Amino acid sequence: MSASVDPRLALLASSTGMPAWRNIVFVAFFVAASVSIVLGIVLQVWVAAVQLRRFSRIFGDRSEAAEAFTRLFATYGWRARLAVRLFRIPVPPGI
Repeated sequence: MSASVDPRLALLASSTGMPAWRNIVFVAFFVAASVSIVLGIVLQVWVAAVQLRRFSRIFGDRSEAAEAFTRLFATYGWRARLAVRLFRIPVPPGI
């Protein structure tokens, strides 16, 4: 009795047996996941920038501007600091 290997099983064991569409699906998935992560971080910073610009317009020269900005920075944290640096948003002195 001779042991014969089914040629289809040998094809599945090699890298040439993997269908090309599967590679395309994997790459598309990882590209979509990467883009969604980057977009999520960018949107968080953008929302903080919009709020900071609104506050800078509303509290332009008022005395309570420092308190309002301090609360806003406490709420958004690193996103607000990054938004101020990236979008060059004017912040009142004393913050």
